[in-house]
Amino acid sequence: MKTCPYCLSQLPDDAETCPGCGYKLDAKPEAAAEASGFTAAAQQASEPTEPQTTYDAYVAQNQQAQDTPEPPYSSYQQSYDTAGQQVYAPESGKSNVVAGLLGIFLGSLGIHKFYLGYNKQGLIMLLVSLLTFGVGAVVMEIIGFIEGIIYLCKSKEDFHYIYEVGNKPWF
Repeated sequence: MKTCPYCLSQLPDDAETCPGCGYKLDAKPEAAAEASGFTAAAQQASEPTEPQTTYDAYVAQNQQAQDTPEPPYSSYQQSYDTAGQQVYAPESGKSNVVAGLLGIFLGSLGIHKFYLGYNKQGLIMLLVSLLTFGVGAVVMEIIGFIEGIIYLCKSKEDFHYIYEVGNKPWF
């Protein structure tokens, strides 16, 4: 039994093409690919094939798309870490430390909500604190304190995903 070098399907010894991906089998596919400078994927892409039906063929066909990750959000820019690996980081945004400290110290007034752009929620916290003559301010301060601690515990990427991109205004 032979194995297709492209999709790794098991083939009979007398097969000239792979029934799964349509790859034409050579006597030495690796040597031919190295000599010509083409890979099996490039050769297969240049030849017309019949529809692929096996899972292995599907995986092989989509391997290139899996090798190049797409950024999770359009507001992310491509950069590289020290090992040369491709990473995506937020271009700009609000600081989780500033939002956390505002939540802890000025939580009853909803200042941290205004900082994050949640004006409706900030106004709710401010009005509850002022219109209840301070009684509601205690509750709003507890909520602000909890949210401040949550903001400080998040990494910058998680904070950006959840509160800036995901628009999660409460807890």
